[in-house]
Amino acid sequence: MNGKITRLCLTHNWRPQELLLFVVLIAAGLTLLWSGLSIRSLWGSEGRWAVIVKEMLQSGNYFLPTINGTVYFDKPLLSYWAILPFVKLGGLTESMLRMPATLAGLGTAMSIFFMGRRLFGARAGFFAAILLLTSPMFLLWGRTASAELLNTLAIWVMLTAILAARSQNRFRNLLLFYCAGAVGSFLKGPVAPAVVLCAILIYGTWGTFDELRRSGFAYRTLKASVFKEFFWLLSGPGMAGLLLGAGLFCFLLFLPVLLTGSWTSVLLMWKENVVRFFSPFDHRDPAYSYIGHIMLFCAPWTFLVLASIWQARYWETGNTRRWTLGSALGILLFFLISGSRRGYYILPLIPALALITGKALDDWVANARGSTSRVMDRAALATTALLILLSGALFYVYLFMPAYRHGSEILVGVIVAVGAILAGILLAVKKNRLNALSVLFLLVFIISLWGFTQGMKIGERERGLRDFARQASKEIDKAGQDAVALYREGNAILIFYLNRASAIKYVHSIADINSFREKYPKGLLLVDVNEIPSDTRDYFQRLIPLIHQTGSDNQREERFTVMKFPDGGKEGERERR
Repeated sequence: MNGKITRLCLTHNWRPQELLLFVVLIAAGLTLLWSGLSIRSLWGSEGRWAVIVKEMLQSGNYFLPTINGTVYFDKPLLSYWAILPFVKLGGLTESMLRMPATLAGLGTAMSIFFMGRRLFGARAGFFAAILLLTSPMFLLWGRTASAELLNTLAIWVMLTAILAARSQNRFRNLLLFYCAGAVGSFLKGPVAPAVVLCAILIYGTWGTFDELRRSGFAYRTLKASVFKEFFWLLSGPGMAGLLLGAGLFCFLLFLPVLLTGSWTSVLLMWKENVVRFFSPFDHRDPAYSYIGHIMLFCAPWTFLVLASIWQARYWETGNTRRWTLGSALGILLFFLISGSRRGYYILPLIPALALITGKALDDWVANARGSTSRVMDRAALATTALLILLSGALFYVYLFMPAYRHGSEILVGVIVAVGAILAGILLAVKKNRLNALSVLFLLVFIISLWGFTQGMKIGERERGLRDFARQASKEIDKAGQDAVALYREGNAILIFYLNRASAIKYVHSIADINSFREKYPKGLLLVDVNEIPSDTRDYFQRLIPLIHQTGSDNQREERFTVMKFPDGGKEGERERR
């Protein structure tokens, strides 16, 4: 390997300018990831993490995840355990639930900065990291209580460690590599080590073919090249790291079995990761769907990312180029091969694309000539045009969508429009690419910060589940904690916000409801009106609604409703019949 890769050391020759870039990244990352972290109510799968952590704290059993008292082994335990210290310190709030993801997002960006700094220089590493931190989809998942960013961090810690270990063959690097793989396996299953293994195979195979092309296709050359690429696996430090990593993996795998007496967690690991990879039972999107997801996750830098991939063809041939492109190709290949596909699965690829783009931007800023520079010029101009369109979208929302109207939309829209025009002028005259790029980064930083603070407040106007649950809790307190039932399967977010000390009973049919009614004549039903079968709507229409959760002003669609039974006596008797 060349010297740049060999000397991958996080403390090597830090100059004051590099330390300043590091501080700027930390400050920008914490600002974007922590600002207004509790403004948005829980969404999507966050409810599962929230309820499981809450019930772990209530029961004191940290090895048996439950949702409303029902065992739920959909994900390994470490992604739940990662939340526990923050909840114990700061309370069971949205911000504390999301804190591990925010730190994982910042850690991933820092990994990209360190890797970019040693491969291409501090400025390229800074460009890559700040581009990643100002990608709204990356920020969204970095502000979401889930295992996605934790899994991404594990992948990039492993890649950083193995990059150093392959050339230096130091035990500490190899130990970090294998231990990060073991821990990552219990965040979202063994996806992290599998993805990294795929990237290593691509990198090693690429190097082997390069050597064969230079020296001739002979068995001796093939043998020597394969040994050169993978010698670290069989070295003494490599074997020692492997044994210790395997020991940590087995400890984490079998500890829940020993303490609970159940093999459910092990069977889950097999079903959710190995079986799903080869024979998916859900999330079977077509492979080409990842094209659109990649474009979305890279926005608003999509044009620059595409241009950077094109420009990578002109990079100097060598190990640095092979590592950067090979790791991205390996990550992408893993998710393409897998039969189970969803948009956010591709999240670990985005840092790799940011690293490629950081290198391309550094070359573009330094080089004012050449066809590759013209491609980057056009991509940067397209990005400015995209930002101008975004400012227009803010004006449109303010003028024509009263439900989401707020004065800050005009202010941010004007700032973005003026700034984008300024960046376009700087680019068009080809005098200040660095200044133009700095303006673009600043504009996207402002948009992202506004979007995740004031923008989230505006969006919460029409997301009424949190307020609905608080009102429902008051009615439940009046009726009695046991005098409430949830029709069919409940929403984990609703269960979390109801904040009950015990599980809510489920009723799945009209017969179940009647049995519940006989026991609690003044009981309450929590009903998702979208889940009511058409042949039972007449029955529910005879119940008395107390509280509705409504949708937007345009739809007024009720979802969750608190209902009570009609009063007793003859009418109530007829209803029971």
